[in-house]
Amino acid sequence: MMIFRILFLIAAGLLVMLNSSMASDDKESLLSKTFVVEGDHFYPPYEFINEQGQPDGFNIELFRALADELGINYQIQLKSWKDVWHDIENQQADIILGMMVSEQRHDKVLFGIPHSIMTHGIFVRKGSPVKSIDDLTGKAVIVQNFDRMHEYVLEKKLTDQIIPVESQLEALKLLSLGKYDAALLGNFQGEYLLDKHQIKNVKLRTSNIEPQKYAMAVSRHNEELLSLLNAGLYQLKSSGEYDRIYEKWFSVHEKKQLLHRYKYLWLILGPSIFFLGIFIVLLRLQVNRTTRKLKESNQASLKLVDDLQKKITFRKKMEKAFFQNERKFREIFNSTTEAILVQDINSGQIADCNNRTIEMYGFDSKEELFLCTFGDLIAETDDFSRELATENIELAKKMGSSTFECPAKRKDNQHFWVEVSFKHAEIGEEEIILAVVRDISERKKAEKELLEAKEHAEESDRLKSAFLANISHEIRTPLNSIMGFASMLPEEDSKELMAEYASIIVSNSEQLVSLIDGIVIYSKLQTGQMNIRKTSFSIGNMFEDIQRSFSLPEYQKGIQLIMDDQSGNIDTITTDYDKLRQVFNNLITNAFKYTNEGSIHFGYHTSGQQFTFYVRDTGIGIPPEDQPHIFERFFRGKNIDQTYDRGTGLGLSIVKELVELLGGNIILESELGKGTLFQFNLPVTFMKEFDDHK
Repeated sequence: MMIFRILFLIAAGLLVMLNSSMASDDKESLLSKTFVVEGDHFYPPYEFINEQGQPDGFNIELFRALADELGINYQIQLKSWKDVWHDIENQQADIILGMMVSEQRHDKVLFGIPHSIMTHGIFVRKGSPVKSIDDLTGKAVIVQNFDRMHEYVLEKKLTDQIIPVESQLEALKLLSLGKYDAALLGNFQGEYLLDKHQIKNVKLRTSNIEPQKYAMAVSRHNEELLSLLNAGLYQLKSSGEYDRIYEKWFSVHEKKQLLHRYKYLWLILGPSIFFLGIFIVLLRLQVNRTTRKLKESNQASLKLVDDLQKKITFRKKMEKAFFQNERKFREIFNSTTEAILVQDINSGQIADCNNRTIEMYGFDSKEELFLCTFGDLIAETDDFSRELATENIELAKKMGSSTFECPAKRKDNQHFWVEVSFKHAEIGEEEIILAVVRDISERKKAEKELLEAKEHAEESDRLKSAFLANISHEIRTPLNSIMGFASMLPEEDSKELMAEYASIIVSNSEQLVSLIDGIVIYSKLQTGQMNIRKTSFSIGNMFEDIQRSFSLPEYQKGIQLIMDDQSGNIDTITTDYDKLRQVFNNLITNAFKYTNEGSIHFGYHTSGQQFTFYVRDTGIGIPPEDQPHIFERFFRGKNIDQTYDRGTGLGLSIVKELVELLGGNIILESELGKGTLFQFNLPVTFMKEFDDHK
């Protein structure tokens, strides 16, 4: 009684949880879907295609009533059992109308609450020597392909001669035609088909095969749908609708089977029963006369016997209801997607748990988990300890309940996040702590990603603000110089000074144009307006133009720009000239900014069809912690102080986006204080000019 009361409390709490959780967005999401429901196209009377070509049978009518009760959308498809099993394994079906429960199938599907029990037997031709399951050794045995009996023969290794067929009717017909030795089929389905198709020379032999539970099933990772179906099935049983459907499909067949099976016995016993009835009537008249006399003198005794009989009947009825409810609550207890634990309030030991608890914490059995306390399942961190878990248990004792989040650990010491709800309960003279544990690792991961996205957005906003402030300075500096020296030109008579002022104005104008070009290119890249225009051109001529463009005095500060000699004799390539030139301009300009002495090399090298360009300097280098961010927009290195031209922070991000737009990728190698190498590959086509073609 103690266990039943605990299970009753758990199931009641569980039903409340299911109702509350299924009233949320999860339920709305499920009700908005259309589920693919599949079953066997020939498995009467459970499921089959009727003469009108429509799905029919007990399972069909039961599921339709269930769907109406829950308000879910569905599409029923009946196929061969092999195809049904293939679809549920490959996540192409959501629900199977009915299948036998087995340990092997638990790895492939999630079973609902079993609503029927099926028995199986050996079907043989009349006169067959096969009497029991032990006689099947070495025999040719027919089974339905992928049916539970197919698995059973393989598990028990009954025989090596297994003949799988598409339906149970095919198995019976093969047996009737004298082929093979026996068939392992469902008792009810087999006798139903024998009677319907008038197969006279095949009969059922009983066996010691244990009864099999029969239930609906859903595909893996579909726990919310399973909980919804279980709740709907419970409502159909409570309302009596399940019993009505069952009576419609099975009561007539069961009665017919009973009469057919014992018809010869009735012929033999009929006359005997008739004469026995006459004897009983005469005897009853005599007994009534005697009883009437006894009743007058023993009325009180008869009343006592009647009361006792009523009490016995009532007790049997209550015992039957108790065992039925205990089984029902245990099935609900084990079908939930949350882990449920019952903890002894005095010792702290775990006294009971559901199957989900074993799965969540990675234990092999309940007995192994029963050696633990809840504190043993806590992952101690800087923010959480066993003491905090104990405090929450004490809070549940005092306040009745407590809910908190904490890191948990599996048997293999792998950590994950859970939400725990403690409830203090008193059952009789004993007290327990009921713990409901939900895995919230995915929610925690989403919260972390959301926080990181927020921080990234804030950092991006900060960098944009810094960029706007910096770009204002970058534009005003050359603009002020241009305006200042331009205003001085009319007042100056010296041709040497006028030429110097004009040179300064031109230099600052070029700097301003370059800055504006960079902003325009960045804007086009961000809005997707940058198009690729491929042309064929001389790579050597382009490199010479690049070298000439950096021969101005402002670049000649003791730093050499060296175009490396290209020994590959490649002259003509095909790609977008302007964008490739822009990439080199940005990389070389950047190298001049942060190189105080030494040299800057640029060029390319080939290996087979691989074409790699590069720019290498002897500058200040890039710190290792800055290298992952160097191509980000508005980013400028931490080692760049005010003595350097810090720029807008767009140059390298433009380089990376241009290279990727051209279909390539760029990498860097850098050592602090020794320089930096940028290399980028492009999918260009090229031609080699040999001496005899020059």
